[in-house]
Amino acid sequence: MAASMLFTVIPQGNASADTSQVAVKLVNYIGKNSSIDVKVTGNYRISETGSALNSGQTYTVKASSGVLSLYSGNQKLREFGAQFSMVPVTYGTSSTLTIQNGNSYTGTITFQAEGSIVTPVNKLPMEDYLKGVLPKEVSSAYPLESLKAQAVSARTYASRFTSAGKTMDDTTSYQVYGGYSSWQDKTSQAVDQTAGVVLMYGGTYAQTYFSASNGGMTESAENAWGGSSIPYLTAKRDPYDDSYNWSVTLNKTQISTAGLDLKNPNSWWSQVVEANKNEADNMKTFMLNNGYGGKDLKITGISSLTVDAAKNSSGRSIKGSITVQYMAKNELNPDGSIKIQTATFHDLKLSQLRAMIGNAIWKSLLVTNVTNGSNSYTVSGKGYGHGVGMSQYGMKARGEAGQSYKEILQFYYPGTTLTGGSDPGPGPDPVIDHINLIATSSLHMSPGGPVDGAITAQTVSVLAKQGEWVKIQTWKGARWIVPNRDFSLPAKLPLSKDTSLHEKPDSSSTYMGTVSAPQNVSILSKEGDWYLIETWRGPLWVLPNHDFSLPATITLTKVTSLHNEPDEKSAYLGALSPQTVSVLDKKGDWYQITTWKGPLWIVPNRDFSVPEKLLLFMNTSLHEKPDSSSTYMGTVSAPQNVTVLDKKGDWYLIQTWRGPLWILPNHDTSLPSTITLTKVTSLHSEPNGVYSGSVSPQTVTVLGKQGDWYQISTWKGPLWILPNQNFN
Repeated sequence: MAASMLFTVIPQGNASADTSQVAVKLVNYIGKNSSIDVKVTGNYRISETGSALNSGQTYTVKASSGVLSLYSGNQKLREFGAQFSMVPVTYGTSSTLTIQNGNSYTGTITFQAEGSIVTPVNKLPMEDYLKGVLPKEVSSAYPLESLKAQAVSARTYASRFTSAGKTMDDTTSYQVYGGYSSWQDKTSQAVDQTAGVVLMYGGTYAQTYFSASNGGMTESAENAWGGSSIPYLTAKRDPYDDSYNWSVTLNKTQISTAGLDLKNPNSWWSQVVEANKNEADNMKTFMLNNGYGGKDLKITGISSLTVDAAKNSSGRSIKGSITVQYMAKNELNPDGSIKIQTATFHDLKLSQLRAMIGNAIWKSLLVTNVTNGSNSYTVSGKGYGHGVGMSQYGMKARGEAGQSYKEILQFYYPGTTLTGGSDPGPGPDPVIDHINLIATSSLHMSPGGPVDGAITAQTVSVLAKQGEWVKIQTWKGARWIVPNRDFSLPAKLPLSKDTSLHEKPDSSSTYMGTVSAPQNVSILSKEGDWYLIETWRGPLWVLPNHDFSLPATITLTKVTSLHNEPDEKSAYLGALSPQTVSVLDKKGDWYQITTWKGPLWIVPNRDFSVPEKLLLFMNTSLHEKPDSSSTYMGTVSAPQNVTVLDKKGDWYLIQTWRGPLWILPNHDTSLPSTITLTKVTSLHSEPNGVYSGSVSPQTVTVLGKQGDWYQISTWKGPLWILPNQNFN
């Protein structure tokens, strides 16, 4: 439930069940142990026997084969079955149990034997449980109203589990709980001032998810986790949380193999680590769980990292891809050297790619930019966490702006009702204001009530606000609206094609971007054939399935392959020479164009009949043009797989750190044609290989180069030398 919470399915819960007591399994700070030390403070007894426990004394609970035993020092006091409980004679903060981790807990602790593991379960009143939760989930420096909003959210969350008869634990899978040791005055005040208050929806406890920051746009539960939509967990703008920015930079070279003895990895394997160690460790864990199990891996490089342009209704990215180079310690080339291999993870859900790098490093799916630098990739974004429900940064800013906890909760969980406690209240106090409606909005007698007509675009007087609902003055008297939302329309609009976004319901109005297809978008209002929809940039207009941003034509400057579908794996139907073509449609990087064979798909200037990868086994010269007499631009080291962009004759255009350049594979034009030897020089079968004789001072013909070694033509065939060095 914390900002870094693991997704836990929240049970339906029973609103009539007793939620005054909470049971929470203590695992976060204790781990799995066969024995646990427990220090008693105050008056405690053993529930099963009635025996008193001595205040100030430390006891040890041990588990063996499903049986628990209680010790005082080395003396065994009693053996129990699978569980027993330490119960306070009178509940209060003067009676606590301190577990060996140093945390103290009020209430009852039941010790359970899970085989040879001792697991404590703390049972205590709900309100005191929350006092041990809030300081672990949010800073006590937050405004009191923000802390009260967190208290209600946490109480509602716990009530759903408790009312369903479930036992939570003290980790981020539920709510982090630190016991009595964690209590702080201000967070305890927030709990006390909202005692008993919970959020309800449709007669059940609301699902009060939250995250650290939504980046200025909340996420819907449907987008985040699939399944049915939840009316109060939708995607919408949050102007109070738009300043949390993050970035992660990943080096393209993680381990340089220069200077490593690739035939003897044992000599360096344990000392050599990746440039981005934490990220690489996460990548290796992901690989071990996804087809590369049982291998001792090292990441040597990242040759590709992309995030698809397609976004969901909240502006969060959907998919991404990554290609890494790696070594597996026991996987060798025929010559005995360790293999440098490539693994590509294509079209991953972005949540998977994020987890592969690390959720605490790649902090959200709200990606704003991916930079392919000369030596690294940098991914930038906004927000931290899933973005569903309440934002902790947002609630802090709202509290600082003077909003009450009721206003905060009604924004993040609109349509829910506050119940319980001494003063839950239906919503915020009236606010006098004026707003400009830009689209038809349906009128309601109460928030969420039946539609009672509609009001067209105009300026209206505001009488009160409750979450996203606004009470306005109309010719019918006071009515409630969600500004620019017409509830008489269907909730969703299916888009089958990428569709242009506009500021107004007019194709000549300002173009505001494109919404990717296919997806269902949330409808706010309608004017003629145009729909006002909710987007990551706020309410914007679309003419469904019409993309005004499409160019009428595209000029191809290179041979381009034709396909029957927008997928490089689809049927290859020939190629187009450089020319200007008419555009019919667009999907991602693919364009549908008019051809003599009918409508077909292309990626402009990309010929998929050319191999995507090319293995270089020799250092190879880079040139500006496909001509050995053109400007020499450096050398690409071997062995490695390079990305092919185009082909002309025997020359290949490849992606390099200096941009697209041409190579004649496995040919190094930067090599000297000859070397003059001034001393007797040893001949070898390979660099550092078997001694094969020597050559007297003379001029020799060069065939290749690896490091300081040169391959030359000899009477014995191609052999290797270190010029003017005699190892015999």
